[in-house]
Amino acid sequence: MDNYEAYLCAALLKCPEFIEMVQVEEKAFTKYRPVYECLVFLKGDTNPGSLVQELQNRNFKEAIKVVSTMVGLYPDPPELEQVEFYAQRLNESYSKKSLLKSLTTLCNDVKDDSVPLSLNLSELGQIAVSAQSGLVDMREPTGAAIVGRALEKAAKGIPPSFSCGFPLIDENLQWRGLKHGHIWVIVGGYKQYKSRTVLEMCNAALTQGKSVSYIGLESDEYSFSSALMGNRFGIPVRFFEEFLANQKTPRDVDVREAHEWLMEQPWRVYDRKQGIGSWKRFSSLIMADKMRYNTDLVVVDHLQKWSKAYDVLGEIDNMLTDVAQQADVAIIVLSQMNTVNIRQGAAEGELPTKGSGDYGALVEAGIEVTKDPSKSDFTAFPLILDQLQQKGMMPYLNRQQLVSEICVNLKIVRAGNPIRSFALFEPYSGKVLMTYQKPFVLD
Repeated sequence: MDNYEAYLCAALLKCPEFIEMVQVEEKAFTKYRPVYECLVFLKGDTNPGSLVQELQNRNFKEAIKVVSTMVGLYPDPPELEQVEFYAQRLNESYSKKSLLKSLTTLCNDVKDDSVPLSLNLSELGQIAVSAQSGLVDMREPTGAAIVGRALEKAAKGIPPSFSCGFPLIDENLQWRGLKHGHIWVIVGGYKQYKSRTVLEMCNAALTQGKSVSYIGLESDEYSFSSALMGNRFGIPVRFFEEFLANQKTPRDVDVREAHEWLMEQPWRVYDRKQGIGSWKRFSSLIMADKMRYNTDLVVVDHLQKWSKAYDVLGEIDNMLTDVAQQADVAIIVLSQMNTVNIRQGAAEGELPTKGSGDYGALVEAGIEVTKDPSKSDFTAFPLILDQLQQKGMMPYLNRQQLVSEICVNLKIVRAGNPIRSFALFEPYSGKVLMTYQKPFVLD
């Protein structure tokens, strides 16, 4: 490692203009740390003589010997790529030492029976995130590098965004859908179709070949998965439960086909059996999920199952922002609506998340889902039946021809236009039959 330190410092002495172009922690240096600190202090006004003088002023006894050695390392000026390579190796070495130190402390805690296992696991997650953060931070932040990474994705045919499954929402977003690194919040009251709305988004992502992870804090892995299959194939969820109970149903063949479909999909559910009841485990879980499954979309259902405390929700928000950026995933967070707004309604431009009003100001897109108990559920009338016939959706309609109209209101958007859109659901399966801007029965 001394060689990397020497070569990096020698390169910066030979080409002082590179000092502002490389990112390296001073703490990453051992023997040559005083040399690097002097090079930075001199701010490019550097030659071997001035460097020796500054080192001697700081009582560095080997100043002449060290600088003489450095002068001989580069007969010709080095390339910037060489300098960046040495800086990266130094940063990686320092990160590994920090990781080893943290793991050593963790190992001692694991041996201590007075420390709960849950705390050990939480600390392990934080260590993993910190190590990953160190790697992420080493990306070259210059304009040239940013454009280079974007063009590299474009050359691979990776689109900058993917559809959320609601065309009117896509059309009113500047980025035309969900995008890696972005956070969306979907808010609504109890049984207001929040989960059904987000499952439509999950199915849209899967249709586009995206990899999806669902963090289910309320129920179990099969319940969320059967709801996803019901949404996609128009199968009432009760038939999945009856199938598992070995009860003959008229949809057994459809359930088997849905199972076969799901087994081929890049779909994962993490429920409380995986210990995600603690929000502090989320970061490490998603980092591992990303590395193993190349995750595109993460859904958290729902926020208040982690905490309702204002200060904790603030910590969770910062954590979600870090994970979205570091793991390079899109995150959709479901949130309960606060009690006051359930009774009185929420103002336009306000996203009334329960426990904290800050989330609306921090997300890329905020959607309020509402279902009116007195109007939303009704029997489809001729105009609707006509449109469902044109869209090929009649086979998914139940015998009673009952439907549910839901408002999917894009209220908060950083780049785009807020819009009230509506979706017609088949109430037993959760399948979206059609989406539109002018409602049939809702105000």
